[in-house]
Amino acid sequence: MSRPSGGPAAPPRRADLHLWLFFALAYAISWGALGALQVIARGAGLDSWSDLTRAAETTFTLTQLPVSAAAVRTLNVVADFGPSLAALVVAALGGGLATLLARLGRVRVGARWYAVAFGLPIAVMGVAIALFVVLGGDVGAPVLGLGTLAALLGWWLLRTLAGGGLGEELGWRGFALPRLQARMGAVRASALLGVVWALWHLPLVFVSSSPLLQGAVLALFIAPMAFVYTWLFNGTGGSVLLPVLLHGTQNGVSAFLERSLLPGLAEADGWIVFRVLLLVAVAVAAAVAVARQQRRGRVVRA
Repeated sequence: MSRPSGGPAAPPRRADLHLWLFFALAYAISWGALGALQVIARGAGLDSWSDLTRAAETTFTLTQLPVSAAAVRTLNVVADFGPSLAALVVAALGGGLATLLARLGRVRVGARWYAVAFGLPIAVMGVAIALFVVLGGDVGAPVLGLGTLAALLGWWLLRTLAGGGLGEELGWRGFALPRLQARMGAVRASALLGVVWALWHLPLVFVSSSPLLQGAVLALFIAPMAFVYTWLFNGTGGSVLLPVLLHGTQNGVSAFLERSLLPGLAEADGWIVFRVLLLVAVAVAAAVAVARQQRRGRVVRA
């Protein structure tokens, strides 16, 4: 028996329409904001919207821009929050807004799920870097003291929870996943959502200095990780908060290590191979767990 979703199911055709509308709107909002940033960047003599984003993060006044730095940051937020904004709009149109928000507020889950959300990204990063160093790689020495480390780690986590985590997961897992699971089961839903999720990140390929590497990361990292998020979502009875925490921790720890603790990681691409391989292994294990959830009927459906 599937766990209750918290609201009445929509007729199949209307539900499918809502799902496709969500996907289209999520892409339109995020890619539209990035397109506007690209136009602004070119007007300022910069190569891409990613250069503009970095400049806006480190400069309070960008006198070369035709708009204010605050406008640049706002467009960045809109791009980050495209999936969640789309979910809120479509859920409101379809009468499922209360259910969607209730999933975000589902906090009373087992402590082990919180351990997974916070601990898994840290463990994968740590093991990947350790393997790289043991096999002769050089990531440089830590550059910060313990007090500064704790403060910066907290900052990176808060920042990325409010961006990548909350900006995406209300849409991908809160809105789309239970609807897809109702139509095709947990395994196929995870695979399809993984592809959609990875393709949403496609603009990163076009601004990367290593497009092939970035494309490989999307294919081997983001898409398979959808099974981990499905396992977490179903295991917690449909909590969106736990995927938000997992997503935010994953982004926050990466940014913290590369920008603050071990800046040498930016020049040592080899460790990324170990990280991707570890995450693929984790994703395979999660896929097996998701298949088991499906067989046992422990799947959250809309």
